Parts: sequence; structure tokens; C-alpha cells
Amino acid sequence: MENNQTMPFDDNELSRIRNEYASYLAGIEIPTSLIEIWERNNGFYLDSVEFYSSKNILARNELLEVRDFCPNYIAIANDTGSRVALLKGEKDADTVCLNYAGSMAEMEMENTKLSVKQWIEKGCPFELDKYTEISAVKPVVIKLDTVPSSGIKGLMEIRKLLGLSIPLGELRSISDALPYELCSTTYIKALRLASKINENGKIISIWSKEFPSAELPLKNLFDN
Repeated sequence: MENNQTMPFDDNELSRIRNEYASYLAGIEIPTSLIEIWERNNGFYLDSVEFYSSKNILARNELLEVRDFCPNYIAIANDTGSRVALLKGEKDADTVCLNYAGSMAEMEMENTKLSVKQWIEKGCPFELDKYTEISAVKPVVIKLDTVPSSGIKGLMEIRKLLGLSIPLGELRSISDALPYELCSTTYIKALRLASKINENGKIISIWSKEFPSAELPLKNLFDN
């Protein structure tokens, strides 16, 4: 195990992290089981797994938008891909759950039935599927494949949703230049945007920025 300890964990550090979480999300408690891990090793890397330290856990949870998509949980580790390990935000919580970063709904949690200590002793298993090597925060490209049935109105809605500044004249000519590259973002955000835009059929697709010829899964990646 590679030690990534950033600071000793003591009563002062406990007070600091509790205060930070109190302002981040009311009602969440730091589980005692997580505190006990921090007391022994305040953050570490194990193979491809990052177990969050008390110093970086809040930043990781903000990056993964846990508050918005899974507000009753705290993300405690990730597989440096698209899966995260979480604990319920309760004092006595001690069961590790797994979820995908792009689909972090509580109803889709995978209960490992392992305590935090047991999960670490087993090597922090994530049971990765064939797509989890794709990082949730990896840069991707969103392309427009089809003009919405509502035409220019639909394109204007997409422009607004993606926060784009494409001139109206260019929007009107997009249908002659498909597929059309709309923007770059992270895989997490692209999946969430696609779920909204593609509600009535495939309008946009997601492509690897690193490997431009590789189209990435839109939905099935996070369906279990």
C-alpha cells in the first residue's frame, strides 16, 4: 500500500472536517468507521484505487457532485476510473457501497456487504466491468448527430443547456455539417447532458478526446 498521508489525524483535524462538511451539506455526519481508518492512515493509494484523505475528501465529493446526485452519502474512494465507493453519511455507517460517478442515484447502489475495514483488507475491490477503464472526469467531445425534430428551437435549447455561444446563423446551417462538434467537457457531465438531450432519441453522441475515432457509451455504461 502506498501511503498518501497528508497530515496527522487528530481531534483538531476531526473538528475541521466536520465543520467543512457541515457547511457543504447539512445533515451529513462523518462515519466513525471512516474516522478510524483516517486515524491509522489518512489517505492512501492501493494499486489503481485512491482512498481519500481528510484533506481531499471534500474536494473529491464536490468534483463528483455527490451532494447533487447522492446527497445522503459520502464518496470515500474511487478506482481512478468511473466507479466510486461510498458510505452513508451517518455516524454508525460502516457498509461500503459502489456506484458509477455518472449515475450516482441511491437506488442504483451496489451494496458490498463489507465494512470499510473489510473492504480495504480485500484490496478495495470494485468488480470493474469492461467500460470502467474510462475515467469519469476524462475530457470528451460532444457531437450533434441529428437536428432535433423541433428544428431551430431544439438547437437553441441545446445551445442553452450546453452554455454555448454559437451564433443563430451558424445554428441554422448546422444540419449541413453533421456530425457537428458542439463542445468538450468531462465524461460525467457529458453523460448527464446526453440523458437530457437524448430523451426522445439519439441527438448527441460522446467521443473520446484522446482517441477521436472512439465513440463512448451513452447510457449502458452506468446501467447495472
